[in-house]
Parts: sequence; C-alpha cells; structure tokens
Amino acid sequence: MRELLARLRAVKGLGLLLIGLAAGVMLLFLGGRREAEEAQPIPEESFSFEAYEKELATRLEEMIARLEGVSDVHVMLTLEQSYADELAGERGDYLTVRESDGGQGTVTLSRTAPKIKGVAVVCKGGNRSLQRKEIIAMLSALLELPTHRIFVSEG
Repeated sequence: MRELLARLRAVKGLGLLLIGLAAGVMLLFLGGRREAEEAQPIPEESFSFEAYEKELATRLEEMIARLEGVSDVHVMLTLEQSYADELAGERGDYLTVRESDGGQGTVTLSRTAPKIKGVAVVCKGGNRSLQRKEIIAMLSALLELPTHRIFVSEG
C-alpha cells in the first residue's frame, strides 16, 4: 500500500488531474440538472391566440419601419385558424396518460401556429411605388403569402 502511495506521489500533475476530474464530474451533474429543468412542459394556458397575433404584428411593424422612406407603421393580420394540435393517437400510436385526479388526459405531440390569411399595412410612405413593392415583397417572403393577400396604403 505504501508503495502505491509513493508511486502516485511521484506522478507529476496528479493533483491537477484529480482537480480537473472532480470539476468534470460536477459539470456533468449540474449540466444534467439544468437540462431537466429546461425540458419541463409549458402549461397550455401560456399559448394565447391573441398574444401570438399581437407579437407577430409588432415584429412586422418593426421590420417594415426599418425600410427607407417608411414610418408610422400599423399592421393588422387576419388568421385562418387557432393553433392546430396533433394529439397522440391521431397517427396510430396509442398513449394513455393518467392525471392526478384519476382521469385520463391527451398528449400533444406537436403544435402548429395559426395560418396567416392576409395582412394590411398602413404607413407613411405606403403610397410610393418603391416602398409599397418592398413592403409587399418582404411580407410575402416572411409570411409565405401570395402578394394578392397583402394590402399596403398611406396612413
């Protein structure tokens, strides 16, 4: 036993190696814990149709306002549907989840955002041909909408 300890003490950098090993083990445990916290499901109530529409309109207003010659932008969206959920069992899988009250619940496999039906933009500079073309091209590209579903006018 003394011989083994003597050999270990003779190895250069053993202390640093042990410290590095201990740090690596700690990072593995802490990293796994954080990953588990992030993987927690988001409550259904946090998905709001109105909040989605408002957030999207705000982001579009910000993008359009960055175009040269365009200001005071207001965007209105019309959406075709609410969120579309794909539930377990719709693809042939069978899954039953028991809830805490003893009932059975459904499991959402995926959620699709509402489809955008049309966009109306009212802004200063919206009556100029170049700005109108740029706004329509941007919205068509961002939202994958045909140009006849995008309306732009001076406000």
